[in-house]
This record gives sequence, structure tokens and C-alpha cells, in this order.
Amino acid sequence: MVYDPNAWYKYTDQNGNTFTVKGDDPLIKESVTMNLPIYVTESGQHYIYPFVEQDGNGVISHIPSWFKESEEYLEWEYVWAPTIPNTEINPYTVSIMNKTLDRLGREAAAKRTSDTTNVSIVPEKTTTIAQETQQPQQNFWSQNVFKDYNVAVVVIGIAVIIAVALGFVKSVRNKIKQKKEFSGIGWALANAIVGLGVVGLIVTIVACSYMNKRIDEIKDKKYKKYAKRQMSDFVKTYAICFGIKLLVVIIINVMRYT
Repeated sequence: MVYDPNAWYKYTDQNGNTFTVKGDDPLIKESVTMNLPIYVTESGQHYIYPFVEQDGNGVISHIPSWFKESEEYLEWEYVWAPTIPNTEINPYTVSIMNKTLDRLGREAAAKRTSDTTNVSIVPEKTTTIAQETQQPQQNFWSQNVFKDYNVAVVVIGIAVIIAVALGFVKSVRNKIKQKKEFSGIGWALANAIVGLGVVGLIVTIVACSYMNKRIDEIKDKKYKKYAKRQMSDFVKTYAICFGIKLLVVIIINVMRYT
């Protein structure tokens, strides 16, 4: 079998269960090029060479069937394994055991003449077991939950933009009637924070147009001049914020596609 890092490989474990792994996994390359089966533990860990894992005061051995047919297995079984009951089991001793097993496993693999493996190439466009399980869930979330979530976010966002613009119009209109001071810069920042997109721009333009008409109706020349200056500050501040946002979006897209 020729190794292909872009292919999917299907393995059958010692219990007859199948699992599929992408060819770019280093373990797959070693399995295919060395004609060695891959096995899987009950916890889902894939392995080629024998190893042990700590289980309380003892160890659980994971020994491939092909390794049991080798001389190296006899060395493990009669030289090393008998020392386990008399060994204090801790991460250090487990590490030593695994180094020994890995050495013996690789020596046995180098001598192995059988080309029997538990692997086959998955045909292209074939959905893996994991993909079959995940695809309906992904479709459900993307087509239903996320779709509804995005719609809700857009609706809420537009509602907030309109609410702030109406608050701006109502507040400034009352200030004008009472000939009180108001902050054009402050209201510009408020409108800019909640929305700098196309919707926010349109709503802001409409609100500004309405307020400029109300200002033109002011009889007091001094206050009228003050109100126009505030609206001029409003327009300048909002324009600066909009320009900054537009520049940031352009930079992000340039970085993304370069």
C-alpha cells in the first residue's frame, strides 16, 4: 500500500470496531510504510507499539498481537514483566517500562516478515464515521440555532441603533426648545458606539437632517449659532469614527487575503 498523507485510512481494532484517521497523522505514516497494524485502547488512544499505562498500584498492558509472535515479546514476558509486581508503580517506573517496550517493539517490527495489517484506504468522498455523527449536528446548529441567533442579533442591533438615534432627536429637540446646552460630540460618540454600519449611517443621517430643520426654525440667533456649532461637531465626530471603522475593516481584509 502506498502512503498518501491526503487519504483517509480505515482501521479495524482488536475488538472488530472500525475507526478512520487522516493520512497526515504521523502514526498513520509509520503504520503504512512499516506494514504495522494500529490498535486502539478502550479510552480511544491509538498505538502501534506495545506500552503500559498506570492503573492505581498496577499497570495495564497493551500488547499488539503481532508483537506476541516475536522473540522480543519473550524477552519482555520472561525478563521484564516478572519484575513489575515487585516494582513501585509511579510515573517514572511506568516511563522506564514504556521505553523498554518501545525498544523491543521497534526491534520486533524491524524483523517482522508478515505484511498483514488492519488498514484499508477509504474511497474519496466517503464520509467517515466521525463525520457521519457530526454532520447532522453541524447542520442542525448552522441551519437552525446559528441562523436564528444571527437574525436575533441583527434585529436587536438595529433596534438599539434606532433607539439611540431617537433618544438623540428627542433630547436635543427638548434642549433646543428650552435653549439649553447639549453635546454634539457626546451624541456623535453614542451613535457611533452602537452602530457604524450602513444602517447606523442611514439612521444618523435622517436624525441629523431632522435636527437641522429644527435648528433652522430657531429665532434666537445666538442660540441658533450655538446649536449649529454643536451639530457641526456631531457630524465631524461621527465622520471620524466612521472613517476609522472603515479603515480598520479594510486593513483586516487586506491582512486576511494577503
